[in-house]
Amino acid sequence: VGWALPTLPLKKFMTTIQTIYNNRAGLAESPVWDDAARCWYYIDIPKRQIHRHTLDNIHTEWQLQQNDANDPGALCICDDGSLMLALRAGLATFDPTTVAGEIAPSVFLAAPYDTTTMRFNDGGVDEFGRFWIGTLFAPKTSAGASLYCLDKGILSAIATPQNGWGVTTSNGWATSLDTQHMYHADTQAHCVYRYALNADKLPVSREIFYQTPNQAESQSQNIAYQGRPDGAAVDSAGNYWNAQFEGGQIIQFSPSGEILQRVMLPAKCPTMVSFGGDDLKTLLITTTGNRPLEELADYPANGFILTMTVEVAGLPTRRYKV
Repeated sequence: VGWALPTLPLKKFMTTIQTIYNNRAGLAESPVWDDAARCWYYIDIPKRQIHRHTLDNIHTEWQLQQNDANDPGALCICDDGSLMLALRAGLATFDPTTVAGEIAPSVFLAAPYDTTTMRFNDGGVDEFGRFWIGTLFAPKTSAGASLYCLDKGILSAIATPQNGWGVTTSNGWATSLDTQHMYHADTQAHCVYRYALNADKLPVSREIFYQTPNQAESQSQNIAYQGRPDGAAVDSAGNYWNAQFEGGQIIQFSPSGEILQRVMLPAKCPTMVSFGGDDLKTLLITTTGNRPLEELADYPANGFILTMTVEVAGLPTRRYKV
């Protein structure tokens, strides 16, 4: 697989792109749609916050205590209605009926890594109710991060540096509609991998699904820099939607890897996408606000939560089976 260069016209603002909450996030991530409560949850990593936004535009914010142990990296909804939080210190649960304000969730499972150099980053729930969570290796000097799977309280390392599947910045996790493959991106490497799954729905092999040149390579090839893969989601037709950090765009791929469309955004650094709304045809996009002043001037939506309407619905909410 070579560089995946743009072969289709960029569809800038092909649909109305709106903001749902007019407060700029530091780095919003991990949006999840709760079909029962008709709301989205997402986190703000540097501000150490959990947010909830309903279809009626009611916004709730919870503040984690300000210490490194509480850096949030991902969240999911459990089948009992609680939230699972992947914090730097480990995994914790949180009751979303808690009144807005400062919270201090208790970690029930300590982090399986050195918390001075790593934290959890990005994840999602598969069709079997397992919570998949990646990590981020902060020095970014090697592919020292891993992908873990939480299954009924047991956390297992799945893709690691030891088995040759390490990454530097874990992102883009999702599973294919036919349950035969799993996607996992290394943002630092500008690469989305696709893993073949066995009968137990665990990976047995890895191949490159999509890769873009970095900035230096783009300059040497005299092509526009496309960004690097961040968070993702799969729709009801099996298409893989990926946010391109620093690329200011969302790319929709077919299951075979063909680029179906590129949607340009008024935010340069989208971080993740999530399908929601009553018909699952609203795509919510989290973005990054901690960016240089000149970039904020060029991309006024940096740090805001964006939505757009799509033609193909997403998949129903998947909940972690406690």
